[in-house]
Amino acid sequence: MRYSWDKGLGQGQNLRTFGSALSYFKECMDELILKVNSQLKTFEDLIESTANHRIYIGASDRTQYAFSALPYILGRYCCYNGEIRPDIFTISRDANVPVNDPKTDIGIVVSGTSFTGPAINAMKGLTDTRVKTFFLTYTTLEKAREQQEAAMEEQNEIKESVWDHFIKQPHYEERVIYLPMREESWKREQKRASLAPMGTKFELSAAATAMGIGNGLRTYHSIDEDIKPNETPLVTFLNTLVNFRNYLDVDLTQKCYESRLEIADFIQDLFIINHKKIVGFGGSENNALSFANRLTHCGHLGKGEKYGKENKSVHILKSAYSGFITRNNMVIGISKSGDNPYTSFILKEAMKQNPEKIYLITCHANPTITAFNQKIVLPPIISTNEEESQNTELGYLNTYAFLDSCIAQLADNLDLDEEDMKSLHRFI
Repeated sequence: MRYSWDKGLGQGQNLRTFGSALSYFKECMDELILKVNSQLKTFEDLIESTANHRIYIGASDRTQYAFSALPYILGRYCCYNGEIRPDIFTISRDANVPVNDPKTDIGIVVSGTSFTGPAINAMKGLTDTRVKTFFLTYTTLEKAREQQEAAMEEQNEIKESVWDHFIKQPHYEERVIYLPMREESWKREQKRASLAPMGTKFELSAAATAMGIGNGLRTYHSIDEDIKPNETPLVTFLNTLVNFRNYLDVDLTQKCYESRLEIADFIQDLFIINHKKIVGFGGSENNALSFANRLTHCGHLGKGEKYGKENKSVHILKSAYSGFITRNNMVIGISKSGDNPYTSFILKEAMKQNPEKIYLITCHANPTITAFNQKIVLPPIISTNEEESQNTELGYLNTYAFLDSCIAQLADNLDLDEEDMKSLHRFI
């Protein structure tokens, strides 16, 4: 079905890039499913290795927020008799790994480029302590070596990579997983990279993979009553990816098209209002952090640096008094369930300060949160508590794709290209 994304919009508004981004993310999922099917044995090993074990995760920035879907879903659903749930630790700034048992503990390091510092530190620590580790990336060992050689020749720089430590692990070739990354053909076709800015394809794949692993573990431990007979964790994992792909292609795209007037206003306010305050708790906190991180790539620097003519900022609100909500603020609440008490309280307090606009992004048709000027409801549309428990993972991923599509449109409106966005990444 072809959508006329600009139909009925106000003067100066357009959603063509937004619509193109949604379509592109569906193609990303198609490629991820193909890659998974070509690496089934490794994915099966990954899912089964994480069952009943302590898990160490090494990642940073948006990749960390994306892969946080795994600890989120395990913490939410996988309390197997109160004792089987795996402990999960995130390794961020140092290589110290408090290993309990190197024979059973599992490491998962996620880095698209293979050159992110926290991922390098995590892999070093896990390798030094002999923990079986899986590496999720889009950069091959050969490509990493080429970039290291180029850095040495051009800048006389020793460029450390996750691969430098990963290859010291026995049988490492059996535990590397390649996720999709945006191809150069997309950049050439669209004349700019803003439709899939700075690694969105890899991050979306990482989020979907993490959610699939979590659901696979639910099947492994028979958490869900509706598990089909003889369904394996790997089948559940694949079904999670396929379901999300189908939601992207039909439900999310259709719902966004029906709500295009509200979405166009939301993106226009992102463009016009300089100071953003974002609220989210639980799984929605990862959506909020990822969205705030992406806004910094569009020039909204929380430190107050100037980008363009006016000072801009973005803050994550953790209490009703943080961030100094004022009249010239745009407040964005993210609550997929629509009833998070912390989000509700902060938005109520924010309303008293009379900010320019308060938005609620939710999956609930009738949220109990009422303090907002405008809401955007994303699928799967929830109307009962039972549905909320079944659709949390799809809501998490749909919100991720929706917000990044908004960023794609915002970057296009600001006439930003990938180099502009990369130049601001260091401030995060």
